[in-house]
Amino acid sequence: MRAARPLSALPPTAARPEPGGGARLLPEPDHPVPTGPEGAPAVLTAPEAAVARGLSPEDLLGHLGSTTLLLEEALGCPLSVRLLERRTATASELPARVSRLLGLARSAPVIVRRSEMSAADGIPVSRNLVVSDARTPRYLAEILSDPRTPLGRALAATAGSGSRRIVSCGRTPWDGEGTGVGDAPCRDYLIRLPEAPPLYVAERFRPGLAGAP
Repeated sequence: MRAARPLSALPPTAARPEPGGGARLLPEPDHPVPTGPEGAPAVLTAPEAAVARGLSPEDLLGHLGSTTLLLEEALGCPLSVRLLERRTATASELPARVSRLLGLARSAPVIVRRSEMSAADGIPVSRNLVVSDARTPRYLAEILSDPRTPLGRALAATAGSGSRRIVSCGRTPWDGEGTGVGDAPCRDYLIRLPEAPPLYVAERFRPGLAGAP
């Protein structure tokens, strides 16, 4: 992660009430959502759709709720998840910084989960790493092994979304494939849930997803 900095300058995004008792996670955009012929919704890529619906870098990197739910509102569609890796390891294999954040001894067993979330058009919008103490409650270990459900949605359906403490944010390469997509906004944070060890989460977001940084 490059040029990491604290997020004290980025205010958390509060839910905004909507008529009928619902709540938006995003402010109303200050520009009209693009439309196609005869006023039909325009066909937009995932980054274009998110920007059109008002997603800003501050909304994305400063959000203290579920990233999954925020992105689903911004994109106007459910996200699908692809589980790239789920394995057990020891804390000695992690960056020392991550072990310290989780309060783990080097010999402690951990669960490592890597995943990718995609919009309805199949374009990946985030790439994610989650690390947990392997001695976590069974329900949480099962969530981390679930290949079909995004973490935020699974937590909301079981233990609640928990509290989040953002550690840093910055920019990092989106991938190592030389695709020319560019650097990605990124952040890492801790999720604290009742009667469970904290989760470490690192997220990379597709360049352009929230407009210019």
